[in-house]
Amino acid sequence: MNEVPTLERHQQLREPVYETLLSTVVSQCRFIGNLDLPSELVDLDKRDERYGAFRQESHDLLENTYYLLRHRFFRVVVARMFEGGGGDDSWRDKEASM
Repeated sequence: MNEVPTLERHQQLREPVYETLLSTVVSQCRFIGNLDLPSELVDLDKRDERYGAFRQESHDLLENTYYLLRHRFFRVVVARMFEGGGGDDSWRDKEASM
């Protein structure tokens, strides 16, 4: 999709698809394993090889999405931060969004 200039794409293949993609990628970056101690947050990416690899590889995609969406990037990410509410798992949404 990046090979077609933005202005030549169908309207739905511009910002709307990237907002959906961003929300999905941030959601997939959410850690779903168990932590014994808060100090384990430091090595979170090392706890699951596939999980850490996905988060590392998604960097370029997130960067490209930022340059296309600009201020809307932050609107989507902040919305994902608070989507989980205030329960015991809310740290997972905030950590993934950061």
